[in-house]
Formats: sequence, C-alpha cells, structure tokens
Amino acid sequence: MKIFVVRCILSIYEKEAPISAGVEQHVFSESTFLEIYKKAKTDAKFGGREIIFVADNYQDAVVVLRKNFLIIKAAGGIIRRSNKILFIYRHKTWDLPKGKMDGKEDSPTAALREVDEECGLTPQITHFVGETWHAYSLGKSRDILKQTFWYAMEDHSLKATVPQQDEGIEKADWFEDAQIKTTILPKAYPSIQAIYKKYTESIELKSNP
Repeated sequence: MKIFVVRCILSIYEKEAPISAGVEQHVFSESTFLEIYKKAKTDAKFGGREIIFVADNYQDAVVVLRKNFLIIKAAGGIIRRSNKILFIYRHKTWDLPKGKMDGKEDSPTAALREVDEECGLTPQITHFVGETWHAYSLGKSRDILKQTFWYAMEDHSLKATVPQQDEGIEKADWFEDAQIKTTILPKAYPSIQAIYKKYTESIELKSNP
C-alpha cells in the first residue's frame, strides 16, 4: 500500500520491501507511523520523498490505519477521446475527475456519476486501472484516509465539457500524452502522477497482450 501525504509517499509492505538506495525504512508500528505521518503533513522537507514501513503482518497494519483514520471510498475516471485524455483544473492543480461514493453505490457507478457531474460527459468504462490511497486532515477533526478506485473510460461523443464550477473546477480540457507528461503531470498531485503511469502501462499491456 502506498499512501500519499501532501507530496510524500508512505509505503507499507509485509515482511520485506524492495531495497532502494537512499530510501528511509522503518519497522511498522503505530507510534512510528503516526509520528512520521504528522511530519509529512506539515514539513516541506518531506516533499518528494518515499518512506517505507515493513510490517510483520499486513492486516495488523490495516487495523492500525482503521483505528486512526476515517476511511472514505471514492472513484474516478481516466477518460480518453481519440488520442487525448481529460484533465480538470481545480485549486491551481491539474487533477482527474473523481469523488466520494454515495451510500451503497459501487465504484464503477460512482466513477461514471462523478465524471458526469464534474465534466458533463457520459463515457463508457473499458477496464479497472487500480486504486490510490490519500491521507489528509479535515480541519481539527479526525484524519481521513481516502481510497480511490480508478477506471479507464472511452468517450466517443463530440460533447463539450461542462466544468462543475460549484466544486471549484475552472477547466476541463483534453491533452495529448506528450503534453500531459511535460506540462500537466508536473502540476498534478503525486497520486495522480502515479495512477496515470499505471493507466499508460495498462493500455500498453492491452495493446501488446
């Protein structure tokens, strides 16, 4: 599990982790994880870093997370039209359409609903891409751990996008892959960078089975 905290990544592995030069590693414990999490939220020095935790039992680590965080489930879409991908611009950052799941709604339904609400489009899902975990604080209330399920989608319409302005979305525009890598992703959250990379890998696998 990789948990994105601002621009830091806290990775949790069971038993053993890949050896990476210069990457800080800790044995997972509740106190150590929470201490570093709090620093990652507020200390700019943690930006761009990955910190690894190795747990004896992965499920024990999950219990710790559920104890200390409110788990929220969300879903979103990576939408392709011809050779372009849709990104939204919100809070001075490029993002992908996504949002919280409602009640007993399943993740594919939620992803399609959020795309419709945030961009005014009704694409079709092609495949599941993966999930991201994002931890943050909401004021002085309990810390949030958001699990987002991501789906690849295709849009074959010629409809113009309709950014959901009451959700702070200023733009919803289409970009080719080269521009995404050079212009969009550098101004996107690390979790978005990671899921887009996973998306391009999934497309390559489907093209070369």
